Amino acid sequence: KVPSMKMMSTCVLCGVSGRVSDILKAADYDCKVEETKDAYVVTLTAKQKAAKGYARILLSYRKSDCVCSLLEMEEFNHVVNTYTMLDGKVNGKVDDSVYSIK
Repeated sequence: KVPSMKMMSTCVLCGVSGRVSDILKAADYDCKVEETKDAYVVTLTAKQKAAKGYARILLSYRKSDCVCSLLEMEEFNHVVNTYTMLDGKVNGKVDDSVYSIK
């Protein structure tokens, strides 16, 4: 119910899962997509300064499998939150013991 937490969770969950259009629906951003040697880089920049939310969101997806490897969220006060995902696996097998309740 807290707007700032809702925006943060939207950015993290949608960004990591590749649903950039859902982030664009949640807030007013300009979107720029660039291609580097190893990644597709999506930069979302706020169209106007808001009291809450992010001034800039950068998402980097590996070209080999389009898995998110980097998420940067810059607040309007210039604080940058960086999430780096290493060795991400697509449809990796999860050990059944993870679901055991002890």
